Amino acid sequence: MATYDGKKALIVDDFPTARRLIKETLQEIGFECLEAADVDQALKLFNEEEVDFVIADTFMP
Repeated sequence: MATYDGKKALIVDDFPTARRLIKETLQEIGFECLEAADVDQALKLFNEEEVDFVIADTFMP
């Protein structure tokens, strides 16, 4: 299995349980994870951090 040590993922979802499950899965393969519960928070993190990968819920309010 590939590892992604040192890579940073941004998880954007308004459901905390979904964020937690995605985070746990990505951390198992080496990703450092950032979480955002809304678009404003996601944009702030995206502009402040060097992110390699974004996974986002496209049906958020």
